[in-house]
Amino acid sequence: MRTIVVGVDQSPSSHAVAGWAGRLAGRLGAGLVAVNAFVGPAAEITPGDWEHLVARREATLARRWTRLATEAGAKVTTLVREGDPRDVLANVADDVVADLVVLGRYGEGGGPGFLHLGSVAEYAAHHWSRPLAVVPPRAGSVARMMIGVDGSAGSLAAAGWCEQVAPALGATVVAVNVEDSGREHGDARQPDAEDRLRELTAPLVDAGVEVETIVQRDLRPADALLRVADAIGADLLVVGLRGVGGFTGLRVGGVAVKVLHRASLPLVLVPPIH
Repeated sequence: MRTIVVGVDQSPSSHAVAGWAGRLAGRLGAGLVAVNAFVGPAAEITPGDWEHLVARREATLARRWTRLATEAGAKVTTLVREGDPRDVLANVADDVVADLVVLGRYGEGGGPGFLHLGSVAEYAAHHWSRPLAVVPPRAGSVARMMIGVDGSAGSLAAAGWCEQVAPALGATVVAVNVEDSGREHGDARQPDAEDRLRELTAPLVDAGVEVETIVQRDLRPADALLRVADAIGADLLVVGLRGVGGFTGLRVGGVAVKVLHRASLPLVLVPPIH
């Protein structure tokens, strides 16, 4: 992993998230690009005043808003761009070929509860094609990662992401498969599910990662993943996204989006590899 992009605004929670991204970048040896997107004043201002406004924001971003990331040992580059944060962050991520984009669950004007459709994280989860981390303000270091595995293209991409990251962090990985408890197949398929899960996570083991496998039975996979993550004390949950479908360009439904709405721990959403 070479480049991580993190969105930063003037909210204290986003400064903490930048610190989390900085710790991750430092451990992975990746560069960190901290981006502040803002909407300029509605009233007309002179070019000189505009330059002063941007320069002041750049100085604040470099000196204060990314201080925790710098203290974590990350090599930080700062960028200030005018425009809708959804567009600015997507464009910067494309320009620097970001391997991961990190966003806070809450930003300026944010609060606890369901992520509304206008939020940057919600929009990114539905539309972007790069791995996305959505991080709460009090996230700590990552020593125990959990991944949802079901054999889909998204979950295989998520396993590949863990294969890149876990060895550098020295983290253990708990791979969880949720089987439909409503199917009439009795207990006979349980060993088959465990064998399949071990097969899917074999590349992680070959990469030197300590892997534990768990097969759960539940009608609601999102509920099961969050319940297991809480029970094992996971520091990070990694879930594969489905592809963007239809003319709407949205990932409507899906386990990953349901988990996004309810997770209280750091979450990484990984799209399928094209």
